[in-house]
Amino acid sequence: MFRRVEQGMPVDAAYEADLKALGYFINSVGQIRMIGYPDKDFDFHFSNNDRHNEVRREAMQVCQRREVEDRLSALGLERLYLPTLNTIKPDGPHIPILAPSPDILKTRKRVIVIINDTLQDLGILAYRLLQRQPGINGGSVVNFAKEIIQRTMANSKAPVKEDFDLFKDGVGIDDKTKHAPGLIILNNGQLLYSWKYNQAKSLRSWSAMPRKSICHGQIEIHDVENRVEGNRNPEEHIKYVFEHVINNADLMAPDAEVYLIAIENGAESLLALLDKDLETYRSRITAMALIEPLTAPSYITNPDLKTFLHQRARQWKISSLSKDPFECVQMPQPPKEAAVNTVDTDDTLSILSLEDEVVCPAFGGGDSEPYGECVFTSSAVQHAVLDFFDEVSLDAPNYRNPDAFLGSPEAQTATPSTDPQAPDSDNDEDTDDPGPFSALPPLDLSPDQAHLETLKQSLAVMTLSLANTSATHPNPDVLAGLAGLRTRITKTRAAIDALTKKMLATGGLRSGEEDELRRQREHWSPKGLGPKIPFAGVMVDEELVRGAGLLDIAGEEVGDLEGLVDELGGEGDEGEGFGDISEKKGMDVGEKGEKGV
Repeated sequence: MFRRVEQGMPVDAAYEADLKALGYFINSVGQIRMIGYPDKDFDFHFSNNDRHNEVRREAMQVCQRREVEDRLSALGLERLYLPTLNTIKPDGPHIPILAPSPDILKTRKRVIVIINDTLQDLGILAYRLLQRQPGINGGSVVNFAKEIIQRTMANSKAPVKEDFDLFKDGVGIDDKTKHAPGLIILNNGQLLYSWKYNQAKSLRSWSAMPRKSICHGQIEIHDVENRVEGNRNPEEHIKYVFEHVINNADLMAPDAEVYLIAIENGAESLLALLDKDLETYRSRITAMALIEPLTAPSYITNPDLKTFLHQRARQWKISSLSKDPFECVQMPQPPKEAAVNTVDTDDTLSILSLEDEVVCPAFGGGDSEPYGECVFTSSAVQHAVLDFFDEVSLDAPNYRNPDAFLGSPEAQTATPSTDPQAPDSDNDEDTDDPGPFSALPPLDLSPDQAHLETLKQSLAVMTLSLANTSATHPNPDVLAGLAGLRTRITKTRAAIDALTKKMLATGGLRSGEEDELRRQREHWSPKGLGPKIPFAGVMVDEELVRGAGLLDIAGEEVGDLEGLVDELGGEGDEGEGFGDISEKKGMDVGEKGEKGV
């Protein structure tokens, strides 16, 4: 029997949480890109070793969370630590949330509370988008916070600088006391506490912590020591924030209107809490917006909560009926009243049919990627949610949802079915990787058409990346990457032109592309760059003949003409000789006196 001692085991994977060390930088629009390839985003599959990929991803996401919090800090949102309710980090078990400083928060008459999903880190909505085109601002709550501030500034009618663009990357606010949003962001994802690092961690971050060797398993989680009292699970965390922050007169005004936004299983935890004790929290909740909630109506047993949801809540979900977040796609079913001494067999429903029902009026989930965590990243969904809250605030005590949002009775009874081709939002095996088939061209294209489509997509991405990367970036490695990007753009354009000409000659272009190309060719004019030579009875540019591959034929014609000159004894001016020949042969070689050869 052989035994391997710990000293001989390979060391665990380790990566520094530094963007430059990882080979990335942030461009001018807040996107994270490779230093050497400014058009490429984060590549999860860096190694064939899963442990290296996991640890490297965590190092990258530490950098991303840091960038998000820096941008939110510039907007007036700081860490508030539970259970100390202090902005200074304690040396002991704690859970951070994000909120304005206490002296600012208690002046806000409207406060929005975001209850995140357990797979979302603090302030993060979707890593899969944050690491790609939407960037740091679009994949987090930064843009949503800016939208709240923008509306506040518009309503206050305060003078704003003419060239001020709040949505420009890195822009913050100067007067936080006046413009900081009344926004609280909960932290359902980071409910584990590490004594060694004095940090709250998500399950994914916990798994990426250093181990004795790469062969050792994950560090064990102690159910008591690695949890924070009063915040051991999402439901406790929501309850703690209600009792110690929202209902705390030292932090929030007792008459402030509270609007809740609950995302995926954050909505599930919220509804479970309200189902048990609605009366304790009902008076503090003005309205609710549920984002892709996972709770079916059958799981809600409190009839008062069902009524509350029908009247003062709306949800936004992925639907096959519509993507428009301002269009209602489904209404909740009214409660059934069974007749006396009868048994309604329709009450026996399958679990699948229950999942098709909604707890409140449902609206389209926007045009973002078809994952639950991505719904709230859509700016259209964010605008729809804020418009709903504005509508409620006009008459908050008496507000009720309309009886019907939809135009036709047929649409009111329609039930959206899950798109069978949409990704499974519950499958989070690797939420950072878009998959190898995410950008494939349509299957009905020929190989040349598919290749041309791929080249065009690559060119569009490279051109946009070139525009989004500063040509005066302080990092010389980024400038070297820009030079390489320009070279690849030139090569890609040449490849597109060559393939397009080939497909045009062989009839391989699609009808629309061929018509467009022919319209462009109507405005083309050949440019003569070489000397004139006789070809097919006229004087043409040598380079055009060479490009057409007909230079040998032109040479034969010149030889024939020279032979005729010798036969006729042409000794004088070459132009005159050719003129005589042209008359005898019936050809118009050129004007008399032109030096053709």
